[in-house]
Amino acid sequence: PGTIYIESDLPQLMIHKAKLIRNTLMAESFDARGILHCRAVDVLDQASVFDCLAKLDAKKPFCVVTEGLLLYFSEAEMRTFFEMMSAVLDKYPAATWVTDFVSQQNLRELFASSPDVARGVKDVFSLTGRSVVPDNPFQTEFEIEQWLEVHDLAVERTLPLSAATEMLDFEIPIPQSLREQIVGSRKIWCDSLSAKRTILSSIDGQ
Repeated sequence: PGTIYIESDLPQLMIHKAKLIRNTLMAESFDARGILHCRAVDVLDQASVFDCLAKLDAKKPFCVVTEGLLLYFSEAEMRTFFEMMSAVLDKYPAATWVTDFVSQQNLRELFASSPDVARGVKDVFSLTGRSVVPDNPFQTEFEIEQWLEVHDLAVERTLPLSAATEMLDFEIPIPQSLREQIVGSRKIWCDSLSAKRTILSSIDGQ
């Protein structure tokens, strides 16, 4: 109770999701919940993002979670997004960013895991109208780490996605070995502003 949640997405999707969330909350019989804001946002526009976060206290910690987002960015869009996230963590120094990165190596593992999975993923990619695979700027995990370093973002820890697959339940049982094969070497990343930049900001502030 009292925790602030901000659910954000593209405008049309946010309208749809807000209705689903509202109906779910109305169906619940308990009041022990936080405060939820549903906001449309353009994550490649700093003004839009900062407007979305305006209700948060810059001195208090919070967590930014981006899931299934970065995969669709071109290199130029990824650079804009990294600069935006760096600006967010600069303004909110107690914040942490949790995200999933997908490299071209991860995509190769995914496509090789199962013909049905590969077909489904490629169908989703085609619906976006984007060149998702060739435009991906990360060949391997090494390039991801380089991008984070360039933007003064520090990796606090990572969690292999395979470690989380046992928690998922499906209507059709999927063997753990196949689950691990599908997720491959993908990870969940926990990032924050690097200690070096935090120290420099403190010195500049004095």
